Amino acid sequence: MKTNCINKNTKAAIINSFAFDKELLQRLDRKNCTIIHRMVGPVSIYRGTDIDDADQQQWEANSEFADVTVFQSQYSLEAHNQRGIHLKSPVVIMNGVDPDIFYPPSKPGLLRQEKIKIIATGWSTHPNKGFDTYKWLDENLDWRRYHFTYIGRTPMDFKNIRTIPAVPSRQLAEHIRNHDIYITAARHETCSNALLEGLACNLPAIYANSGGNKEIVKKAGFGFTQKEEIPELLDQLVSEYSYRQKCISIPSLKEVADNYLKLVHSKKVHSS
Repeated sequence: MKTNCINKNTKAAIINSFAFDKELLQRLDRKNCTIIHRMVGPVSIYRGTDIDDADQQQWEANSEFADVTVFQSQYSLEAHNQRGIHLKSPVVIMNGVDPDIFYPPSKPGLLRQEKIKIIATGWSTHPNKGFDTYKWLDENLDWRRYHFTYIGRTPMDFKNIRTIPAVPSRQLAEHIRNHDIYITAARHETCSNALLEGLACNLPAIYANSGGNKEIVKKAGFGFTQKEEIPELLDQLVSEYSYRQKCISIPSLKEVADNYLKLVHSKKVHSS
């Protein structure tokens, strides 16, 4: 079986943002093939610009190719609408994680009698990933109560936060399961896979109240607007830990796949 190709028998194809071969699609007869366009951003919000080339490219691709548009969060859909960008047959389908890698520990719960373990993960060193917040926590968190690990690349050194370079997914998941609370200070994220991975490992979360974070966490944690709010939110999360942990609810990878398959067979797509 060939992958990442379209022929006359292909019933559906997913194109991601603008990262695909436009010339190939233009040459193909697509009348019997449903094109599902998976959107990101708006990138302009993340990059702090009025208009971004990446946004423009995916908007043009949507107009030319798409039968249906998948947004990874309601935030992303509404942010496009607010810019006057209305794309083909929009639906929201959140991302999923690999359940063979990211899954709860065998003994869930805040079990440790020593310091409460906080973890953050990431790859990009972009300022919107929240390193200013992590730096503030490094200088102000009560280190008699907490232990903090950051796994991934970082543009700065920390005094109290332990840093570990980026590791493969299975190793990363083991680290996450060995902690109690997930934290992300990332701003303007469409649908954070890192946050989903933390929740999938059964860690309630503290998150920047920005982008799609709140949609992902729901009642399984607390959002902050100012970094100074985090210590109090940590106190509340610890005191309500069992309840907040039980509130973790993210879509399974099977549910995500089924939702994409439904689009292929929906009358809405074929009548668009």
